[in-house]
Amino acid sequence: MKHLTIRTKVTLWFIVILTVIVGLSYALFWFTSESVMRNMVLNDLQNTVDYNLDQVVSTQTRKAPKKDPDSRFIRYRDGYLKIDKDFIDLVDGAGIGLFGKDGKLLYGEDLIPDVSGTTPFRNHELQTVRSGPDVFFVYDRKLKLDDAGVLWLRGSVDRGQRQEEISQVFHFALLLLPFLILLASAGGYLITKRSLKPIGRMVEAAGSISSGSDLKLRLDMGEGADEVHQLAGSFDGMMQRLEEAFEAEKQFTSDVSHELRTPMATIMAQCELALEDRDLTREEARDALELIQRQGSRMNDMISDMLTYTRIDRGHERYPFETVDLSLLVREVCGEFAAVQGEKAEMDLEIRPEIRVHGNDLLLRRLLNNLLENAVRYGRTEPTASEKAGQAPAEGPSVPAPAQIRVLLERTGDKVLLTVGDRGMGISEEHLERIFDRFYQVDPSRSSEGSGLGLAIVKEIALIHGGGISVESSPGQGSAFTVTLPPLA
Repeated sequence: MKHLTIRTKVTLWFIVILTVIVGLSYALFWFTSESVMRNMVLNDLQNTVDYNLDQVVSTQTRKAPKKDPDSRFIRYRDGYLKIDKDFIDLVDGAGIGLFGKDGKLLYGEDLIPDVSGTTPFRNHELQTVRSGPDVFFVYDRKLKLDDAGVLWLRGSVDRGQRQEEISQVFHFALLLLPFLILLASAGGYLITKRSLKPIGRMVEAAGSISSGSDLKLRLDMGEGADEVHQLAGSFDGMMQRLEEAFEAEKQFTSDVSHELRTPMATIMAQCELALEDRDLTREEARDALELIQRQGSRMNDMISDMLTYTRIDRGHERYPFETVDLSLLVREVCGEFAAVQGEKAEMDLEIRPEIRVHGNDLLLRRLLNNLLENAVRYGRTEPTASEKAGQAPAEGPSVPAPAQIRVLLERTGDKVLLTVGDRGMGISEEHLERIFDRFYQVDPSRSSEGSGLGLAIVKEIALIHGGGISVESSPGQGSAFTVTLPPLA
């Protein structure tokens, strides 16, 4: 059985089950044939005898009645019995006779004359009577006429004849059994083959993918509610996700290679320059080491962000969810961030109290930190030309103005809104659609200030919390990032 196909196995099981069911049905029919036969005989005899009850009428005249083509007259006692021509005396092997009270046959057919006189009449009962080697079923009905007294209608039929009829039907059915099973098996095989055809296509598709890595193959079974259509739909969905994941992995690898190439090239160039130039001053050597340190720090941040993004995106780490007081969390994170940034940022907080969500404390802190760092990075503006001209030389080089950051936390209906805004350079419309892509930089000149994964991580954190993120921005007017989260019920 292990080496057979599913189609063959299903067909064999179908044949076995069908054979067992039909066999049990035949056995049940054979063992209940006596009861079935008695019921059939009783029903037929009863209908025929009851029909004849209305065909017998008595008359008081002693004079012979006039001939009637539709009736027959029989002398009985002091008068005549009128019997309609529709009286049934023999039908399908069953004989119907009209008997007097003394058991004498007056009209019709008596199939058991040898024992009819000794067989008592029993109204509405089916009797089994033996006449020689044969056995008969007998059914009686009492007929009470005003002028003629009590008469009896008796119907009788040979049991062997009826049993033979049933046996013929049974044997004919046995002869048909192999052909019925063969026909049903062929139909079951064709239906199974057609039903399992998508599974064969899945096997071929999986083989093609395994041999050639073609992730674009689809079954395209169309609409259908059966399990095979559902399996085919799931297979196509799985292939779609695999293709998207494969393409995303390729893109991610390409992006990582591109982003790491620049700091690595800078580090290698500084190392080669330091090794080749033996007359480096202490200051030049320090500058080279500081540059290498900055690039190394950037690579370290980038690798850390890539690991975080991958874990969140692929679910490689489980982040337990619990009830989080988001109002308290935002105050703590903003306070710590302001202490670290010092004069680089001026923060305006508007936080509604006691707003709670179901989430992970660590991830939500990372989300807010990334938004704040982005606001500082792109919210600090360079002094204008007039401001630079007004600076005294003693004041030294121009310093960017502090970032004006506004943090708003509120609950609106069935949503919790966390908005982090700045008054910095803003984002042009052409960049808004890609702002949350990995490694995408709005201002390439500031690419050395971040890993390019901050907003992508924010988006992933918002998504796994059942929320989302949007941005409103205009060049020169600043940006406002709004994270939407479901509140705690």
